[in-house]
Amino acid sequence: MPTRTVQQGAVPPASLAPFTASESPVAVPQVAFNDARGNRISLAQFKGRYVLLNLWATWCAPCVRELPALARLHSAVANRRFQVVAVDIGRGGAADARSFLAAHDAGALDTYVDSNLALLRAFGAYGLPLTVLIDPKATLFILGTEMDYVEEKLQSGFVFRNPNEKGRCGCGESFHV
Repeated sequence: MPTRTVQQGAVPPASLAPFTASESPVAVPQVAFNDARGNRISLAQFKGRYVLLNLWATWCAPCVRELPALARLHSAVANRRFQVVAVDIGRGGAADARSFLAAHDAGALDTYVDSNLALLRAFGAYGLPLTVLIDPKATLFILGTEMDYVEEKLQSGFVFRNPNEKGRCGCGESFHV
């Protein structure tokens, strides 16, 4: 499968317009949320991997529309240095979120819930969905709203460079999804 590399100074494709790269490394907020078993966890537990954090809710139509693409991405990159963490910020619990994911072609996603809205407040989000790409050092480097481009990038062998790591992500010169 052919791969593309985003070069320093290159104009990003229009599909990345909803996202902005962090100018300098910004530590990811360390707030707690729950996993499917009710255990309190934080983003620090994913350190060492790239994390695509997605905040969603059952009442958010754009969120629901992108859940299947997130699930396909999660399945495609399972057991790599990349983790999709989709967190339901609704008022329901883990069982409600799990059922909703299964009913919307997103059952492959792990279930995470933040009914206290701690992540939403920590990232200063004003709307949903919110998608954040976090590097293995637990620093934020891309923040965006909707991510309709995920499917296209996954199918095209998307490659990106992390500006916070000066071109190296630990697997060579770039990270291949």
